[in-house]
Amino acid sequence: MAFYDDALLYRPEQILKPFLKEILRRNIEVNFHTPNALNARFIDRELARLMVATGFKNFYLGFESSAYAWQKKTGGKVYSNELARAVEILMSAGANRSGLHAYLIIGHPNDEEQAVEDSIHMAHRLGIRVMLSEFSPIPGTPDGEQCRRWISP
Repeated sequence: MAFYDDALLYRPEQILKPFLKEILRRNIEVNFHTPNALNARFIDRELARLMVATGFKNFYLGFESSAYAWQKKTGGKVYSNELARAVEILMSAGANRSGLHAYLIIGHPNDEEQAVEDSIHMAHRLGIRVMLSEFSPIPGTPDGEQCRRWISP
């Protein structure tokens, strides 16, 4: 079963944790997958234990970049230390390292600030796989408007 929702970890005490506890209580055998990015900031020890115990196989963690200035500029969604912490917690819970992935954005108009190569090296040091995700500009946003220079009239 795949969760195609990057908000899967929203309010885990009210939603995901009770659901996973019920899966365990009923002894339901299933494989869960999370192809959209999970926010590493919200993975705690209990949640990681429940996710591994109920059959989560692959963990795709949103990361985007290891460059602190980039992280700050783009809203501070996930910082490097939060990714490292989530990896450690998932490994402690029994997650298979080969199932841990970090999404990095490529092709952003300010990619020189993003330090993609450094971000790949950081993920490698953590022992996790890198998934490159193409930047997709959204019209009307500052990033989207910055991309207009590449659009033909």
